Amino acid sequence: MIRFFIIAVAIFSILLMNLSCSSLLKGTQPEQRKVIVPSDDVLNEHADEIRMRYGKLKILSLDEIPEEKYADYKNYAHNGSAYVIVHPSYYVFFHNYDRKAKVVVERPRGDFSKNIVDIFVDDYPVGKSKVLQRMKDSERRERDFLKKVSAKGKLLILVLPPDYLNHPEYPYSKLDEFARYVNEATGAAPSVVYVESESYKHGNMTMDNMSRLNRFLKEAGVTTLYVGGGYVDLCLRDFNDQAHNLKDIENVEVIQEICTDSPDYMNQGE
Repeated sequence: MIRFFIIAVAIFSILLMNLSCSSLLKGTQPEQRKVIVPSDDVLNEHADEIRMRYGKLKILSLDEIPEEKYADYKNYAHNGSAYVIVHPSYYVFFHNYDRKAKVVVERPRGDFSKNIVDIFVDDYPVGKSKVLQRMKDSERRERDFLKKVSAKGKLLILVLPPDYLNHPEYPYSKLDEFARYVNEATGAAPSVVYVESESYKHGNMTMDNMSRLNRFLKEAGVTTLYVGGGYVDLCLRDFNDQAHNLKDIENVEVIQEICTDSPDYMNQGE
């Protein structure tokens, strides 16, 4: 009888433990990522405006530029310098939206007057969240910097996540909002180029892209890199560490004003 009781208690304990684990796992499962898909009637009604504002990236990738053209970029490398932004607007477009301080920016129905970053910076409510306010401030500074440097015709290199349209957290695959933002922020200036990082989780490049960037910078007469972007201590650090190994670069300087911290590293209790 005692033996039967012990066995019964053991079975009940196992069932209870399994139930608790299932509940716990269910409670910690990430939400399915949100995908922004405009309705067909909106797409049809605003077809002309969408055709004008959306499309592919209009800035060149380094692997699209013939090596014999690298030297032409000396015209933009003022005093032998170039600017690098690692993973621009990563928070708005690629951050893990299932974490704290998540944000998926949606435009007002049928209103295509602003790109997604402008909507976030100008219109997205932050309530009492100091983290969201800090992210808005960071995005504003980075956006304004991109506009200023591009308008002045200075050499600007963007380090973009690879194959970003298939990034697991990218919610704008129907209308490519990231391409629109980059094209508008840079004005698709000829002084702006991009190279892809090895992965969307890191800011370092493959050996091939590293070698290509090294040749490009050498032919463009660049000896100093001014670096910003995000996230500090993550992708930005990856690129910064790798940049110090570029053969002909004498100085790598991080511009703190245009660097972005990950919201996951901020004090969420602020």
